[in-house]
Amino acid sequence: MTGARLVAWDALDRRRRREAGVGIDGRLSAGVGLRNLGGSTASVSLQARWGELDRLAQLQTGWRHVRGSRYDTLGSLLVRTEERPSFTVHRRQVTAQLSRALIEGRSTIQYRYRIQDVRLDDLQVPEAETGFTNGLLAGLGTSFARSTRDDLLDPHTGGLRTADLEVNANALGSDSNYLRLILHEAQHFTLGPRRLVFGIAGRAGAAWVFDDTLVVPLSERFFAGGVTSVRGFEKDFLGPIDPISGKPTGGEALFLINTEARLPLSDRLTGIWFLDGGNVFERPSDFDPFDLRFATGPGLAIGTPVGPLQFFFGWKLDPLDNEDPWEFHFTFGPTF
Repeated sequence: MTGARLVAWDALDRRRRREAGVGIDGRLSAGVGLRNLGGSTASVSLQARWGELDRLAQLQTGWRHVRGSRYDTLGSLLVRTEERPSFTVHRRQVTAQLSRALIEGRSTIQYRYRIQDVRLDDLQVPEAETGFTNGLLAGLGTSFARSTRDDLLDPHTGGLRTADLEVNANALGSDSNYLRLILHEAQHFTLGPRRLVFGIAGRAGAAWVFDDTLVVPLSERFFAGGVTSVRGFEKDFLGPIDPISGKPTGGEALFLINTEARLPLSDRLTGIWFLDGGNVFERPSDFDPFDLRFATGPGLAIGTPVGPLQFFFGWKLDPLDNEDPWEFHFTFGPTF
Protein backbone atom coordinates (compact mmCIF):
# COMPACT_ATOMS: atom_id res chain seq x y z
CA MET A 1 0.00 0.00 0.00
CA THR A 2 1.16 3.48 -0.84
CA GLY A 3 -0.78 6.26 0.78
CA ALA A 4 -0.77 9.70 2.25
CA ARG A 5 0.35 9.98 5.85
CA LEU A 6 -0.50 12.48 8.56
CA VAL A 7 2.07 12.98 11.30
CA ALA A 8 1.30 14.50 14.69
CA TRP A 9 4.18 16.06 16.60
CA ASP A 10 4.68 16.27 20.34
CA ALA A 11 4.91 19.95 21.24
CA LEU A 12 7.37 19.31 24.09
CA ASP A 13 10.19 17.28 22.57
CA ARG A 14 9.31 17.44 18.83
CA ARG A 15 9.67 13.68 18.54
CA ARG A 16 7.17 11.84 16.40
CA ARG A 17 4.75 10.15 18.81
CA ARG A 18 1.48 9.57 16.97
CA GLU A 19 0.77 8.63 13.36
CA ALA A 20 -2.30 8.15 11.21
CA GLY A 21 -2.62 7.54 7.52
CA VAL A 22 -5.04 6.70 4.73
CA GLY A 23 -4.13 5.29 1.32
CA ILE A 24 -5.90 4.26 -1.87
CA ASP A 25 -4.34 1.72 -4.25
CA GLY A 26 -7.35 -0.09 -5.67
CA ARG A 27 -7.97 -0.76 -1.95
CA LEU A 28 -8.74 1.48 1.00
CA SER A 29 -6.00 1.37 3.64
CA ALA A 30 -5.77 3.02 7.02
CA GLY A 31 -3.41 2.88 9.98
CA VAL A 32 -2.81 4.42 13.36
CA GLY A 33 0.24 4.11 15.58
CA LEU A 34 1.90 5.26 18.76
CA ARG A 35 5.67 5.53 19.18
CA ASN A 36 8.01 6.12 22.12
CA LEU A 37 5.50 4.70 24.58
CA GLY A 38 6.23 5.80 28.13
CA GLY A 39 9.36 7.56 26.91
CA SER A 40 10.81 4.24 25.66
CA THR A 41 11.49 3.00 22.13
CA ALA A 42 8.38 0.79 22.20
CA SER A 43 5.60 1.24 19.65
CA VAL A 44 2.21 -0.14 18.74
CA SER A 45 0.24 0.16 15.50
CA LEU A 46 -3.00 -1.00 13.95
CA GLN A 47 -3.42 -1.31 10.19
CA ALA A 48 -6.40 -2.24 8.05
CA ARG A 49 -6.86 -2.71 4.33
CA TRP A 50 -10.10 -3.26 2.48
CA GLY A 51 -10.46 -4.14 -1.17
CA GLU A 52 -12.64 -6.28 -3.35
CA LEU A 53 -10.04 -9.07 -3.44
CA ASP A 54 -7.85 -8.41 -0.38
CA ARG A 55 -8.90 -7.61 3.20
CA LEU A 56 -6.49 -7.36 6.11
CA ALA A 57 -6.27 -6.29 9.74
CA GLN A 58 -2.94 -6.27 11.60
CA LEU A 59 -1.82 -5.33 15.09
CA GLN A 60 1.92 -4.81 15.61
CA THR A 61 4.01 -4.01 18.64
CA GLY A 62 7.73 -3.44 18.62
CA TRP A 63 10.74 -2.33 20.61
CA ARG A 64 13.62 -0.61 18.81
CA HIS A 65 17.23 -0.83 20.02
CA VAL A 66 16.44 -3.28 22.80
CA ARG A 67 18.44 -2.31 25.92
CA GLY A 68 20.60 0.03 23.84
CA SER A 69 21.57 -2.70 21.35
CA ARG A 70 21.31 -2.76 17.55
CA TYR A 71 18.45 -5.27 17.76
CA ASP A 72 14.76 -4.55 17.22
CA THR A 73 11.86 -6.83 18.14
CA LEU A 74 8.45 -7.03 16.52
CA GLY A 75 5.31 -8.99 17.34
CA SER A 76 2.39 -9.20 14.94
CA LEU A 77 -1.18 -10.52 14.86
CA LEU A 78 -2.75 -10.67 11.41
CA VAL A 79 -6.10 -11.67 9.94
CA ARG A 80 -6.31 -11.68 6.14
CA THR A 81 -8.63 -12.87 3.38
CA GLU A 82 -7.29 -12.87 -0.18
CA GLU A 83 -9.27 -13.88 -3.25
CA ARG A 84 -7.18 -15.31 -6.08
CA PRO A 85 -8.26 -16.77 -9.43
CA SER A 86 -7.97 -20.38 -8.19
CA PHE A 87 -8.98 -20.08 -4.53
CA THR A 88 -9.72 -17.83 -1.59
CA VAL A 89 -7.32 -18.07 1.34
CA HIS A 90 -8.11 -17.05 4.93
CA ARG A 91 -5.17 -16.57 7.30
CA ARG A 92 -4.89 -16.01 11.04
CA GLN A 93 -1.22 -15.44 11.76
CA VAL A 94 1.13 -14.75 14.68
CA THR A 95 4.71 -13.64 14.05
CA ALA A 96 7.63 -12.96 16.41
CA GLN A 97 10.61 -11.25 14.79
CA LEU A 98 14.10 -10.12 15.77
CA SER A 99 16.01 -7.83 13.41
CA ARG A 100 19.39 -6.14 13.40
CA ALA A 101 20.68 -3.25 11.32
CA LEU A 102 24.17 -3.97 10.04
CA ILE A 103 27.07 -1.60 10.56
CA GLU A 104 26.71 0.46 7.38
CA GLY A 105 23.04 1.12 8.14
CA ARG A 106 21.71 0.17 4.69
CA SER A 107 21.35 -3.54 5.42
CA THR A 108 19.13 -5.48 7.79
CA ILE A 109 19.02 -9.11 8.83
CA GLN A 110 15.88 -10.61 10.37
CA TYR A 111 14.98 -13.81 12.19
CA ARG A 112 11.36 -14.90 12.74
CA TYR A 113 8.99 -17.57 13.91
CA ARG A 114 5.58 -17.57 12.27
CA ILE A 115 2.54 -19.75 12.82
CA GLN A 116 -0.62 -19.39 10.79
CA ASP A 117 -3.97 -21.07 10.54
CA VAL A 118 -4.74 -21.38 6.82
CA ARG A 119 -8.12 -22.20 5.31
CA LEU A 120 -8.93 -22.43 1.61
CA ASP A 121 -12.36 -22.22 0.04
CA ASP A 122 -13.92 -21.40 -3.33
CA LEU A 123 -11.49 -23.87 -4.93
CA GLN A 124 -11.36 -23.71 -8.72
CA VAL A 125 -8.87 -26.60 -9.05
CA PRO A 126 -9.16 -30.25 -7.90
CA GLU A 127 -8.68 -30.66 -4.15
CA ALA A 128 -5.99 -33.28 -4.83
CA GLU A 129 -3.87 -30.43 -6.29
CA THR A 130 -3.93 -28.31 -3.13
CA GLY A 131 -1.68 -30.16 -0.65
CA PHE A 132 -4.23 -29.30 2.04
CA THR A 133 -7.26 -27.05 2.37
CA ASN A 134 -7.19 -26.47 6.13
CA GLY A 135 -4.29 -26.64 8.56
CA LEU A 136 -1.41 -25.01 10.36
CA LEU A 137 1.78 -23.70 8.79
CA ALA A 138 4.59 -22.94 11.23
CA GLY A 139 8.22 -22.24 10.58
CA LEU A 140 11.46 -20.45 11.24
CA GLY A 141 12.80 -17.96 8.75
CA THR A 142 15.62 -15.53 8.15
CA SER A 143 15.90 -12.71 5.63
CA PHE A 144 18.49 -10.21 4.48
CA ALA A 145 17.78 -6.87 2.79
CA ARG A 146 20.14 -4.19 1.49
CA SER A 147 18.88 -0.97 -0.11
CA THR A 148 20.93 1.78 -1.75
CA ARG A 149 17.98 3.38 -3.56
CA ASP A 150 17.80 7.15 -3.67
CA ASP A 151 13.99 7.04 -3.34
CA LEU A 152 11.94 4.17 -1.97
CA LEU A 153 8.82 4.94 -4.05
CA ASP A 154 10.39 6.33 -7.23
CA PRO A 155 14.01 5.14 -7.51
CA HIS A 156 16.39 6.69 -10.04
CA THR A 157 19.69 5.25 -8.81
CA GLY A 158 20.76 2.49 -6.47
CA GLY A 159 19.52 -1.00 -5.84
CA LEU A 160 17.62 -3.39 -3.64
CA ARG A 161 18.85 -6.89 -2.76
CA THR A 162 16.86 -9.36 -0.68
CA ALA A 163 17.10 -13.01 0.29
CA ASP A 164 14.57 -14.98 2.33
CA LEU A 165 14.85 -18.55 3.64
CA GLU A 166 12.07 -20.30 5.56
CA VAL A 167 11.53 -23.85 6.78
CA ASN A 168 8.13 -25.18 7.85
CA ALA A 169 8.23 -28.51 9.69
CA ASN A 170 6.13 -30.78 11.89
CA ALA A 171 8.62 -30.25 14.69
CA LEU A 172 7.79 -26.52 14.62
CA GLY A 173 4.02 -27.06 14.70
CA SER A 174 3.37 -27.23 10.95
CA ASP A 175 1.12 -29.67 9.10
CA SER A 176 3.33 -29.40 6.02
CA ASN A 177 7.10 -29.82 5.61
CA TYR A 178 8.92 -27.67 3.08
CA LEU A 179 11.92 -25.35 2.67
CA ARG A 180 11.53 -22.19 0.58
CA LEU A 181 14.18 -19.81 -0.75
CA ILE A 182 13.52 -16.50 -2.56
CA LEU A 183 16.22 -14.24 -4.04
CA HIS A 184 15.64 -10.77 -5.51
CA GLU A 185 17.94 -8.14 -7.03
CA ALA A 186 16.94 -4.79 -8.58
CA GLN A 187 19.09 -1.94 -9.87
CA HIS A 188 18.29 1.51 -11.29
CA PHE A 189 20.63 3.77 -13.28
CA THR A 190 20.24 7.34 -14.52
CA LEU A 191 21.78 7.93 -17.94
CA GLY A 192 22.44 11.01 -20.05
CA PRO A 193 21.43 14.68 -19.81
CA ARG A 194 17.70 13.90 -20.19
CA ARG A 195 17.89 11.69 -17.08
CA LEU A 196 16.78 8.48 -18.74
CA VAL A 197 16.29 5.90 -15.98
CA PHE A 198 16.98 2.27 -16.76
CA GLY A 199 15.83 -0.41 -14.33
CA ILE A 200 16.52 -4.12 -14.27
CA ALA A 201 15.47 -6.77 -11.77
CA GLY A 202 15.60 -10.53 -11.32
CA ARG A 203 13.76 -12.83 -8.96
CA ALA A 204 14.21 -16.54 -8.37
CA GLY A 205 12.56 -18.88 -5.92
CA ALA A 206 12.23 -22.56 -5.15
CA ALA A 207 10.51 -24.72 -2.53
CA TRP A 208 11.45 -28.28 -1.63
CA VAL A 209 9.18 -30.68 0.28
CA PHE A 210 10.54 -33.28 2.70
CA ASP A 211 9.43 -36.10 5.01
CA ASP A 212 5.84 -37.16 4.27
CA THR A 213 4.80 -33.96 2.43
CA LEU A 214 4.21 -34.59 -1.27
CA VAL A 215 3.51 -31.06 -2.59
CA VAL A 216 3.81 -27.49 -1.29
CA PRO A 217 0.37 -26.23 -0.17
CA LEU A 218 -1.47 -24.34 -2.90
CA SER A 219 -1.56 -21.10 -0.91
CA GLU A 220 2.24 -21.10 -0.50
CA ARG A 221 3.27 -21.84 -4.08
CA PHE A 222 4.74 -19.38 -6.53
CA PHE A 223 2.45 -17.57 -8.95
CA ALA A 224 3.33 -15.07 -11.67
CA GLY A 225 1.57 -12.70 -14.00
CA GLY A 226 0.44 -9.19 -13.18
CA VAL A 227 1.83 -5.71 -12.61
CA THR A 228 4.37 -6.70 -9.92
CA SER A 229 5.73 -9.81 -11.66
CA VAL A 230 5.29 -10.05 -15.45
CA ARG A 231 3.29 -7.25 -17.01
CA GLY A 232 1.23 -8.27 -20.03
CA PHE A 233 -0.12 -11.40 -18.31
CA GLU A 234 -3.25 -11.76 -16.22
CA LYS A 235 -2.64 -12.06 -12.47
CA ASP A 236 -1.39 -15.58 -11.57
CA PHE A 237 -1.91 -16.99 -15.09
CA LEU A 238 1.74 -17.36 -16.09
CA GLY A 239 2.74 -20.94 -15.31
CA PRO A 240 0.99 -24.28 -14.74
CA ILE A 241 -2.74 -24.30 -15.53
CA ASP A 242 -5.27 -26.95 -14.51
CA PRO A 243 -6.45 -28.52 -17.80
CA ILE A 244 -10.04 -29.00 -16.58
CA SER A 245 -10.85 -25.66 -14.93
CA GLY A 246 -8.34 -23.53 -16.83
CA LYS A 247 -7.23 -21.96 -13.53
CA PRO A 248 -3.63 -21.56 -12.33
CA THR A 249 -2.20 -24.15 -9.93
CA GLY A 250 1.10 -22.38 -9.22
CA GLY A 251 4.43 -24.12 -8.92
CA GLU A 252 7.38 -24.85 -6.67
CA ALA A 253 9.93 -22.79 -8.63
CA LEU A 254 9.95 -19.30 -10.13
CA PHE A 255 12.18 -17.16 -12.34
CA LEU A 256 11.43 -13.55 -13.37
CA ILE A 257 13.27 -10.81 -15.26
CA ASN A 258 12.02 -7.21 -15.45
CA THR A 259 13.49 -4.33 -17.43
CA GLU A 260 12.19 -0.85 -18.14
CA ALA A 261 13.32 2.52 -19.43
CA ARG A 262 11.75 5.71 -18.04
CA LEU A 263 12.07 9.11 -19.74
CA PRO A 264 10.71 12.32 -18.13
CA LEU A 265 8.15 14.06 -20.36
CA SER A 266 7.37 16.90 -17.94
CA ASP A 267 7.63 17.67 -14.25
CA ARG A 268 4.95 15.10 -13.42
CA LEU A 269 4.73 12.79 -16.46
CA THR A 270 7.17 10.02 -17.33
CA GLY A 271 7.04 7.77 -20.38
CA ILE A 272 7.95 4.11 -19.90
CA TRP A 273 8.78 1.12 -22.08
CA PHE A 274 9.18 -2.28 -20.45
CA LEU A 275 10.18 -5.82 -21.31
CA ASP A 276 9.29 -8.50 -18.74
CA GLY A 277 9.86 -12.24 -18.83
CA GLY A 278 9.45 -15.21 -16.56
CA ASN A 279 7.83 -18.50 -15.78
CA VAL A 280 6.59 -20.69 -12.95
CA PHE A 281 7.67 -24.34 -12.85
CA GLU A 282 5.73 -27.21 -11.31
CA ARG A 283 8.76 -28.70 -9.52
CA PRO A 284 12.24 -27.35 -8.71
CA SER A 285 13.67 -30.06 -10.97
CA ASP A 286 11.76 -28.45 -13.87
CA PHE A 287 13.51 -25.09 -13.37
CA ASP A 288 14.88 -23.75 -16.67
CA PRO A 289 15.98 -20.07 -16.89
CA PHE A 290 15.72 -20.30 -20.69
CA ASP A 291 12.09 -21.51 -20.70
CA LEU A 292 10.54 -18.06 -20.27
CA ARG A 293 7.62 -16.14 -21.73
CA PHE A 294 7.91 -12.44 -22.49
CA ALA A 295 5.69 -9.37 -22.80
CA THR A 296 6.48 -5.78 -23.69
CA GLY A 297 4.71 -2.46 -23.98
CA PRO A 298 4.45 1.21 -23.03
CA GLY A 299 3.55 2.83 -19.77
CA LEU A 300 2.88 6.24 -18.27
CA ALA A 301 3.73 7.40 -14.74
CA ILE A 302 2.06 10.39 -13.09
CA GLY A 303 3.96 11.91 -10.17
CA THR A 304 2.00 12.34 -6.93
CA PRO A 305 3.05 13.28 -3.39
CA VAL A 306 2.82 9.59 -2.40
CA GLY A 307 4.72 8.09 -5.32
CA PRO A 308 4.05 7.57 -9.02
CA LEU A 309 0.69 6.36 -10.31
CA GLN A 310 1.62 4.04 -13.18
CA PHE A 311 -0.37 2.64 -16.12
CA PHE A 312 0.85 -0.11 -18.48
CA PHE A 313 -0.30 -1.85 -21.65
CA GLY A 314 1.50 -5.15 -22.10
CA TRP A 315 1.55 -7.34 -25.22
CA LYS A 316 2.56 -10.98 -25.06
CA LEU A 317 5.29 -11.85 -27.54
CA ASP A 318 4.00 -15.44 -27.83
CA PRO A 319 0.27 -15.46 -26.95
CA LEU A 320 -1.42 -18.85 -26.73
CA ASP A 321 -4.70 -19.60 -28.46
CA ASN A 322 -6.69 -19.32 -25.23
CA GLU A 323 -5.04 -16.07 -24.02
CA ASP A 324 -5.82 -12.43 -24.59
CA PRO A 325 -2.88 -10.91 -26.47
CA TRP A 326 -2.61 -7.94 -24.08
CA GLU A 327 -3.34 -6.79 -20.52
CA PHE A 328 -3.80 -3.40 -18.88
CA HIS A 329 -2.34 -2.71 -15.41
CA PHE A 330 -2.07 0.16 -12.97
CA THR A 331 -0.34 0.56 -9.63
CA PHE A 332 1.12 3.05 -7.14
CA GLY A 333 4.85 3.03 -6.49
CA PRO A 334 7.62 1.03 -8.17
CA THR A 335 6.86 -2.23 -9.95
CA PHE A 336 10.13 -3.81 -8.82
